[in-house]
Amino acid sequence: MADMRYTVVIPCKDGETTIERTLQSLYAQSIPATEIIVIDDASKDRTPQILKRHSKVRAIRLEHNLPRSWARVPRLMNLALDNMSKPVSYVMISGDDCLFPPTYVEALLKEFEKNPRLLISSGTHMKQKIVGEAAPHGAGRVFRYAFLSKVLPFPVTIGWESWVLFKAIERGGKTARFSTVSFDHLKPYSSGSVWTFGHSMYELGYPFWFVLGRCAKNVVFESHKLQQLQMLRGYVEYMIKRKPRLDVAAFVSRYQKQRVRKFFLRLLRA
Repeated sequence: MADMRYTVVIPCKDGETTIERTLQSLYAQSIPATEIIVIDDASKDRTPQILKRHSKVRAIRLEHNLPRSWARVPRLMNLALDNMSKPVSYVMISGDDCLFPPTYVEALLKEFEKNPRLLISSGTHMKQKIVGEAAPHGAGRVFRYAFLSKVLPFPVTIGWESWVLFKAIERGGKTARFSTVSFDHLKPYSSGSVWTFGHSMYELGYPFWFVLGRCAKNVVFESHKLQQLQMLRGYVEYMIKRKPRLDVAAFVSRYQKQRVRKFFLRLLRA
């Protein structure tokens, strides 16, 4: 295999009940990590004491809590990546509650080897199913570092995870979530707030008509129908406030228009 050096970055907050098992699953990987960095956001439990027992881990501790918001994680990620030892070929993000099978990283790195255009990938969470093409998960995500180093830092905003995916696509790269590779969360899995997802879509540059159509589809086909309307509410809220958009907004608008155009062309051919 080619150069498989990789760094694992773990944003952590009060992870005493799960961080030990996450680290053990990373130690057990068939291709060992070059470096494991845990960025501890002023944990008030026994997390610091647990990390001191792990000589293989580079622990970076903040002494003051970052605000409890969606911007907290990209701040932690940027700090960790600024302190990363180089060079490596890949960077992996893990939650402080993830369990990875021993061949998780190896399987993804083989996919990178097979496809030079693949820039970001992940396995699939055990409690989810892939329907059609699916974007990589946040936790368990692996980046090709040659790409990531050119687009950092992550924007300190709710849309940061999708922002980096669109950066990859904008540069002609591919992103993928593989159903043949799986991992699990020790804490209850949550897909997040539908309302704040609307915020993210506005920041990223999704056209209003696209969000309206997606919301209508969700109301028809998804459960919790009234909750699905919160996505539109979040988008309109940011639109009224004229919140700043991210630097991929123009690309995202064109990209979504192309996707819709291709969808209707397929329907016509059918």
